[in-house]
Amino acid sequence: LEVRLCVMQCFCEADRAFLSHLAQPEMLQLQFMSLHDEKLEMQEAAVCLLGRLSELNPALVLPRMRRVLLETLSQLTNSGQAKLEQHSARLLTQLTRQSPKFMRPYLGPLLQALLPKLRNEMKHVDVTVHVLHAISELCVVGGAEIVRNIDPMFQKLTQLINDSSSLQRREAALRTIGRIARSTAYVVDPYKDYPNLLDDLL
Repeated sequence: LEVRLCVMQCFCEADRAFLSHLAQPEMLQLQFMSLHDEKLEMQEAAVCLLGRLSELNPALVLPRMRRVLLETLSQLTNSGQAKLEQHSARLLTQLTRQSPKFMRPYLGPLLQALLPKLRNEMKHVDVTVHVLHAISELCVVGGAEIVRNIDPMFQKLTQLINDSSSLQRREAALRTIGRIARSTAYVVDPYKDYPNLLDDLL
Protein backbone atom coordinates (compact mmCIF):
# COMPACT_ATOMS: atom_id res chain seq x y z
CA LEU A 1 0.00 0.00 0.00
CA GLU A 2 2.72 2.49 0.95
CA VAL A 3 4.43 2.23 -2.45
CA ARG A 4 1.18 2.50 -4.42
CA LEU A 5 -0.04 5.38 -2.29
CA CYS A 6 3.28 7.21 -2.60
CA VAL A 7 3.16 6.89 -6.40
CA MET A 8 -0.42 8.14 -6.54
CA GLN A 9 0.39 11.10 -4.29
CA CYS A 10 3.35 12.00 -6.51
CA PHE A 11 1.01 11.95 -9.51
CA CYS A 12 -1.37 14.28 -7.66
CA GLU A 13 1.43 16.80 -7.16
CA ALA A 14 2.81 16.56 -10.71
CA ASP A 15 2.92 19.53 -13.07
CA ARG A 16 0.49 20.02 -15.94
CA ALA A 17 2.92 18.69 -18.57
CA PHE A 18 3.18 15.34 -16.81
CA LEU A 19 -0.54 15.21 -16.10
CA SER A 20 -1.25 15.54 -19.82
CA HIS A 21 0.33 12.09 -20.27
CA LEU A 22 -1.77 10.63 -17.46
CA ALA A 23 -4.90 12.06 -19.11
CA GLN A 24 -4.53 9.82 -22.16
CA PRO A 25 -7.28 7.15 -22.50
CA GLU A 26 -5.03 4.13 -21.93
CA MET A 27 -3.55 5.70 -18.79
CA LEU A 28 -6.94 6.73 -17.46
CA GLN A 29 -8.22 3.15 -17.62
CA LEU A 30 -5.43 2.11 -15.25
CA GLN A 31 -6.22 4.94 -12.87
CA PHE A 32 -9.93 4.11 -12.88
CA MET A 33 -9.01 0.75 -11.36
CA SER A 34 -7.66 2.56 -8.30
CA LEU A 35 -11.15 3.84 -7.54
CA HIS A 36 -12.00 0.29 -6.48
CA ASP A 37 -8.81 -0.41 -4.55
CA GLU A 38 -9.30 -2.41 -1.36
CA LYS A 39 -7.56 0.35 0.60
CA LEU A 40 -9.66 3.45 1.20
CA GLU A 41 -6.60 5.72 1.16
CA MET A 42 -5.89 4.68 -2.43
CA GLN A 43 -9.45 5.48 -3.46
CA GLU A 44 -9.12 8.95 -1.96
CA ALA A 45 -5.81 9.57 -3.75
CA ALA A 46 -7.36 8.37 -7.03
CA VAL A 47 -10.23 10.83 -6.65
CA CYS A 48 -7.75 13.62 -5.99
CA LEU A 49 -5.83 12.76 -9.17
CA LEU A 50 -8.93 12.44 -11.34
CA GLY A 51 -10.06 15.84 -10.15
CA ARG A 52 -6.89 17.34 -11.57
CA LEU A 53 -7.16 15.33 -14.79
CA SER A 54 -10.77 16.36 -15.37
CA GLU A 55 -9.63 19.66 -16.89
CA LEU A 56 -7.36 17.87 -19.36
CA ASN A 57 -9.74 15.15 -20.54
CA PRO A 58 -13.25 15.99 -19.34
CA ALA A 59 -14.97 13.71 -21.87
CA LEU A 60 -13.53 10.60 -20.20
CA VAL A 61 -13.00 11.76 -16.63
CA LEU A 62 -16.24 13.58 -15.78
CA PRO A 63 -18.60 10.62 -16.42
CA ARG A 64 -16.46 8.47 -14.12
CA MET A 65 -16.39 11.21 -11.49
CA ARG A 66 -20.17 11.45 -11.72
CA ARG A 67 -20.42 7.73 -11.06
CA VAL A 68 -18.05 8.03 -8.10
CA LEU A 69 -20.12 10.89 -6.72
CA LEU A 70 -23.39 8.93 -6.94
CA GLU A 71 -21.81 5.83 -5.38
CA THR A 72 -20.31 7.94 -2.59
CA LEU A 73 -23.64 9.61 -1.85
CA SER A 74 -25.34 6.22 -1.70
CA GLN A 75 -22.65 4.87 0.63
CA LEU A 76 -22.86 7.91 2.90
CA THR A 77 -26.63 7.67 3.13
CA ASN A 78 -27.15 3.92 3.36
CA SER A 79 -24.05 2.19 4.75
CA GLY A 80 -24.76 2.74 8.45
CA GLN A 81 -21.06 2.12 9.15
CA ALA A 82 -19.02 4.91 10.70
CA LYS A 83 -15.84 4.01 8.79
CA LEU A 84 -17.61 4.10 5.42
CA GLU A 85 -19.44 7.32 6.29
CA GLN A 86 -16.12 8.92 7.23
CA HIS A 87 -14.53 7.67 3.99
CA SER A 88 -17.47 8.99 1.96
CA ALA A 89 -17.15 12.44 3.54
CA ARG A 90 -13.43 12.48 2.75
CA LEU A 91 -14.11 11.56 -0.87
CA LEU A 92 -16.66 14.35 -1.16
CA THR A 93 -14.13 16.79 0.31
CA GLN A 94 -11.56 15.76 -2.30
CA LEU A 95 -14.05 15.97 -5.16
CA THR A 96 -15.17 19.44 -4.11
CA ARG A 97 -11.65 20.73 -3.55
CA GLN A 98 -10.35 19.46 -6.89
CA SER A 99 -13.42 20.07 -9.08
CA PRO A 100 -15.64 22.81 -7.62
CA LYS A 101 -17.38 23.58 -10.93
CA PHE A 102 -18.26 19.92 -11.40
CA MET A 103 -19.76 19.74 -7.90
CA ARG A 104 -21.86 22.92 -8.06
CA PRO A 105 -24.97 21.32 -9.69
CA TYR A 106 -25.05 18.68 -6.94
CA LEU A 107 -24.96 21.00 -3.93
CA GLY A 108 -28.60 20.36 -2.99
CA PRO A 109 -28.43 16.53 -2.82
CA LEU A 110 -25.00 16.73 -1.17
CA LEU A 111 -26.21 18.95 1.65
CA GLN A 112 -29.30 16.79 2.12
CA ALA A 113 -27.04 13.77 2.58
CA LEU A 114 -24.43 15.49 4.77
CA LEU A 115 -26.52 17.50 7.23
CA PRO A 116 -28.16 14.47 8.95
CA LYS A 117 -24.64 13.18 9.70
CA LEU A 118 -23.88 16.15 11.99
CA ARG A 119 -24.39 14.39 15.31
CA ASN A 120 -23.41 15.24 18.88
CA GLU A 121 -22.68 11.74 20.19
CA MET A 122 -19.02 11.07 20.98
CA LYS A 123 -19.04 7.80 19.01
CA HIS A 124 -19.70 9.84 15.85
CA VAL A 125 -16.95 12.46 16.38
CA ASP A 126 -14.67 11.35 13.52
CA VAL A 127 -17.56 11.10 11.07
CA THR A 128 -18.90 14.52 12.08
CA VAL A 129 -15.49 16.18 11.71
CA HIS A 130 -15.05 14.89 8.15
CA VAL A 131 -18.64 15.78 7.28
CA LEU A 132 -17.92 19.33 8.50
CA HIS A 133 -14.82 19.44 6.29
CA ALA A 134 -16.96 18.41 3.30
CA ILE A 135 -19.62 21.03 4.05
CA SER A 136 -16.89 23.63 4.52
CA GLU A 137 -15.54 22.90 1.02
CA LEU A 138 -19.05 23.04 -0.45
CA CYS A 139 -19.49 26.49 1.09
CA VAL A 140 -16.47 27.68 -0.88
CA VAL A 141 -18.23 26.54 -4.06
CA GLY A 142 -21.21 28.64 -2.95
CA GLY A 143 -24.46 28.97 -4.79
CA ALA A 144 -28.12 29.40 -4.00
CA GLU A 145 -28.28 25.99 -2.29
CA ILE A 146 -25.96 27.21 0.46
CA VAL A 147 -28.24 30.20 1.08
CA ARG A 148 -31.34 27.97 1.11
CA ASN A 149 -29.76 25.68 3.70
CA ILE A 150 -28.32 28.35 6.02
CA ASP A 151 -30.94 27.83 8.74
CA PRO A 152 -30.60 24.03 9.12
CA MET A 153 -26.81 24.31 8.86
CA PHE A 154 -26.52 27.03 11.49
CA GLN A 155 -28.87 25.22 13.88
CA LYS A 156 -26.56 22.21 13.86
CA LEU A 157 -23.34 24.22 13.83
CA THR A 158 -24.33 26.30 16.86
CA GLN A 159 -25.04 23.08 18.74
CA LEU A 160 -21.60 21.73 17.85
CA ILE A 161 -19.67 24.84 18.90
CA ASN A 162 -21.38 24.63 22.30
CA ASP A 163 -20.25 21.03 22.73
CA SER A 164 -16.89 21.00 24.52
CA SER A 165 -16.53 17.21 24.42
CA SER A 166 -14.46 17.36 21.20
CA LEU A 167 -12.12 20.25 20.40
CA GLN A 168 -11.51 18.94 16.89
CA ARG A 169 -15.22 18.88 16.10
CA ARG A 170 -15.71 22.35 17.58
CA GLU A 171 -12.87 23.79 15.47
CA ALA A 172 -14.31 22.19 12.33
CA ALA A 173 -17.72 23.72 13.10
CA LEU A 174 -16.17 27.16 13.61
CA ARG A 175 -14.29 26.89 10.31
CA THR A 176 -17.51 25.97 8.54
CA ILE A 177 -19.34 28.95 10.04
CA GLY A 178 -16.57 31.22 8.77
CA ARG A 179 -16.82 29.85 5.26
CA ILE A 180 -20.60 30.17 5.22
CA ALA A 181 -20.24 33.81 6.24
CA ARG A 182 -17.69 34.51 3.49
CA SER A 183 -19.60 32.77 0.71
CA THR A 184 -23.10 34.08 1.50
CA ALA A 185 -22.53 37.48 3.19
CA TYR A 186 -24.44 36.05 6.16
CA VAL A 187 -22.25 38.05 8.53
CA VAL A 188 -24.38 40.29 10.77
CA ASP A 189 -27.67 38.37 10.67
CA PRO A 190 -26.33 35.32 12.57
CA TYR A 191 -25.99 37.44 15.71
CA LYS A 192 -29.62 38.55 15.32
CA ASP A 193 -30.93 35.08 14.53
CA TYR A 194 -28.84 33.41 17.25
CA PRO A 195 -28.53 35.90 20.16
CA ASN A 196 -26.17 33.64 22.12
CA LEU A 197 -23.77 33.12 19.21
CA LEU A 198 -21.33 35.89 20.17
CA ASP A 199 -21.04 34.57 23.73
CA ASP A 200 -20.53 31.06 22.37
CA LEU A 201 -17.74 32.23 20.07
CA LEU A 202 -16.02 34.14 22.86
